[in-house]
Amino acid sequence: MAFRAFRSQSVSTQGAYNLAHKTTEEHVPSKVAQSTVACFYKAIVAGFWRNVSVLWCKNLMNHTLHVMVDSVGDDSQFSCKIDVKPWPFWSKKGYKTFEVEGNHVEVYCSDYYVVLVSDEEVVLLLGDYKKKAYKRTKSRPALVEAMLLLKKENIFGKKSFSTKARFDEKLENKYYIFIRSKHTTNSKGVNC
Repeated sequence: MAFRAFRSQSVSTQGAYNLAHKTTEEHVPSKVAQSTVACFYKAIVAGFWRNVSVLWCKNLMNHTLHVMVDSVGDDSQFSCKIDVKPWPFWSKKGYKTFEVEGNHVEVYCSDYYVVLVSDEEVVLLLGDYKKKAYKRTKSRPALVEAMLLLKKENIFGKKSFSTKARFDEKLENKYYIFIRSKHTTNSKGVNC
């Protein structure tokens, strides 16, 4: 007989969308050609269910990773920013710590994963190489995994873009999504 933890909080799709719009607008300072990926999770951080936002921004000159954790009582956020070197021969490993309502939270990142650790427990693990991530953090897996609420991508660059997604975590099938744009922009940034 397997024990399965139940999530005690309801999830509002509209609230997650508002959070996505607010977060991506706050942390994208300029209107240059910049690609962003924002993922919003519900995870147990510092003993409470909290919204966790992971925002990855990439433009020609830099790559940044923002991790934000919402407060339980009010609208404040605790955040951490990691600048990743965009050059191919530089190590892309990073480590930062920050406080969430008096609790120590660590963020580890590498070429292949991003890990959020709270109370010596991996509360959020994104990417591949899970064994290496657990070995590097020296932390145990969470009893209840984080839940993906929303993923928002803004991609600039090529006329075509492809990605893969899994719409149901229980199924192993991945769907491939291919987007081709016929729109081009002139030198003033106006769609033609």
